[in-house]
Amino acid sequence: MTSSAMTSDGKLLVLGNGRGDLTLWQINHGNGAPQWLWTTSMSSLSGVVSVIFTRGNERILAATEDGGLATYGLDGSVEKSEFPGEPREELYAVKLSPDGQYLATASTKGRIRLWNRDGQALSEIQEHDSSVDVAFTGDGTALVFRPSTFLRPRGSLKTARLVVARLRAAYI
Repeated sequence: MTSSAMTSDGKLLVLGNGRGDLTLWQINHGNGAPQWLWTTSMSSLSGVVSVIFTRGNERILAATEDGGLATYGLDGSVEKSEFPGEPREELYAVKLSPDGQYLATASTKGRIRLWNRDGQALSEIQEHDSSVDVAFTGDGTALVFRPSTFLRPRGSLKTARLVVARLRAAYI
């Protein structure tokens, strides 16, 4: 298993693995044991690096090492198999804004991209030359990011927030 996510109500768990498979489990099944619902293989030949449930727990968003992004219905059907944008890079992290309107991707080359919910790239920054992790703040007004090779953000946390908040401000 390389990534996992649980719905906000704790009823469903999705697992991604290094072969590119996604598996959905129902956690609060009647007999107390988790119940397998489905397994699907992403069309990519690389492993899953990140899985998340969309706001409202209606869909699953999965990202692969080779930069593939796909949206799945809770029945395992593929709803959107690719987000546009070049260059396609190996992804390190994918996060959804608290309101479900924006998606942030972070590549292993340090590129952070902001997307709208329709998969349109809105902005990008190249902050580092190595893998970065990214997260939205609780109120969704800014992104916080850090290189994976550091234990804390380069520079102050306040500076990191301001850089990304300026990028996002034009789209809110």
